[in-house]
Amino acid sequence: MNKKLLMFTLISLVLSVMVAPAVAKPIGPRGKAVEKNRHLEIPAEGELELILPSGVGHIWMDTDLGVMDCSNWKNASKFKIRKAVNLTVGDLANTFMGDLTYENRWVYIELQVLLDFIDMMVGMGLMGETEGEEAKTEFTTHFPEGMYYKFVNVARMHAAGTTQAKKPLRCNISIALDWDLFQWNGTITGDVVGNFTIFPDPDPSFPGILEHYVETWVVETDEGTLEIIQRGVWSFKTFKFKSNGKVIDASGDWEYLLGSPVHVRGVTTEFDPPNPINGMGKLRICGFGSE
Repeated sequence: MNKKLLMFTLISLVLSVMVAPAVAKPIGPRGKAVEKNRHLEIPAEGELELILPSGVGHIWMDTDLGVMDCSNWKNASKFKIRKAVNLTVGDLANTFMGDLTYENRWVYIELQVLLDFIDMMVGMGLMGETEGEEAKTEFTTHFPEGMYYKFVNVARMHAAGTTQAKKPLRCNISIALDWDLFQWNGTITGDVVGNFTIFPDPDPSFPGILEHYVETWVVETDEGTLEIIQRGVWSFKTFKFKSNGKVIDASGDWEYLLGSPVHVRGVTTEFDPPNPINGMGKLRICGFGSE
């Protein structure tokens, strides 16, 4: 593995602990233009040559991290980009959760922001303490002045001219427990954008440190609604959760998803009633696969 790929693997680890197997995807010219100018090459392991709509080719990393399908980065100690936007920890977290504000734009992430982001990941249980300290050491050693970062979302760039997204649909979710109503309220971004409510089964079971649950999701978007049934497990040791189910009702642009399989994976903050509980994760429709 070359040094560039090794470092990017580290960055990928910090940005997401839920990385799906990367599949090379083309960006840019389609149809006859593709036949005239083959736009997908594999120069090295984990690298991808993308010819953007401008016709210019660039070497990117095929990362498949949430909305960050393909990414590029430069060491700020060795390279300067004057018009790069400075990101905060919040900006970085929002991007990880599906915000496309900074798509295809160079952003600058200073070292302290990277370190604070790692601390946040550790605090939420998305990284172990040892793993986090190792990552912070690597960033401090190799990126003492921070880094420049750019990503593109393949599905968004291909959305123009299509009537609906191709399966599978990939989404990021954030949730918060409402203790008074005893339901989860959340937002969903990615291929499906909107808000949702999770209505838990009133009679879950608790074998050992686990909760086995059944819940109904009602997702509301500008394009229509989805009702999803999920059966899953939530660990009170790691606070990770995973569930599988299907779409049991759909309206508007989502009617074609009726009966489709749905899989959810994520993690919450510590279960400590009546303190707030928040979570983040991934939702896949017609993809991901059960475990």
